[in-house]
Amino acid sequence: MTYNIRGIKSVKEELEHYLNFSKSDSAKPDILALQETFLTKKTYRCRIPGYTCIEAKADHVKGGTGLLLVLGTKG
Repeated sequence: MTYNIRGIKSVKEELEHYLNFSKSDSAKPDILALQETFLTKKTYRCRIPGYTCIEAKADHVKGGTGLLLVLGTKG
């Protein structure tokens, strides 16, 4: 699944709820790609239980930057 979020702060709680409280594991995505996170080197590090988060942050361009890959860890 891919999602242009236009800033992770605006969807963080909704995203965590979706990933952690879906009714079944089969409804949860294995890979989630989020673009335009607006993450910079000064922002928080993303942590979602049960997932590995890989971030690409940028400080050189304002707006429309940042990528977050969320990878499910099957246990």
